Amino acid sequence: MNAIFQALSDPTRREILRLLRERDMTAGELAERFPLAKSTLSSHFNVLKNAGQTTSLSITPLDLFRFQNNVAGKDPTTTDDFTNFARALDSGGNPIFDDLTLELAMSTGRYTGDGLEASHWKDDALTGQLIGVMDPSLYSGFKESVSWNDIRALDLIGYDIVPEPGAMAVSSLLTLAMVRGRRRR
Repeated sequence: MNAIFQALSDPTRREILRLLRERDMTAGELAERFPLAKSTLSSHFNVLKNAGQTTSLSITPLDLFRFQNNVAGKDPTTTDDFTNFARALDSGGNPIFDDLTLELAMSTGRYTGDGLEASHWKDDALTGQLIGVMDPSLYSGFKESVSWNDIRALDLIGYDIVPEPGAMAVSSLLTLAMVRGRRRR
């Protein structure tokens, strides 16, 4: 019981709990809301977890490939680096999607970065090129083609890419079926 009171005695921890009641958030999303060092936030998360107020803080699969560009010890160039370097789970800096063959700019965060979701590609207005459909500036209902960057990222995080047959392919199959059906008679 003392652990719960201790956890709730701090205004930062109460705010973390309030935010988590609204929706699930990653540690990086929570970090964007507080002007505190990662180590300080980590301590708050641990106090809440030990008091039974949270079970875990989730990271998204795409976060496994999120690093800081051109920062020593944070931008992998070898498989060993990729395995051992910390992921960039906080906002700000110069985050990239990096799989050792491809580096793509990512948004820096809604509250303390470029103003856009940190789990998306960098806005094409800021990069000069559309990286893919995970561009946070694309509005609902806007149609954009899936890029090779999107396919690469989805493949790496475990999605199976199954192309949808186009209209020409469907009509060709129907025509072929009709021709085959006529030959059998």
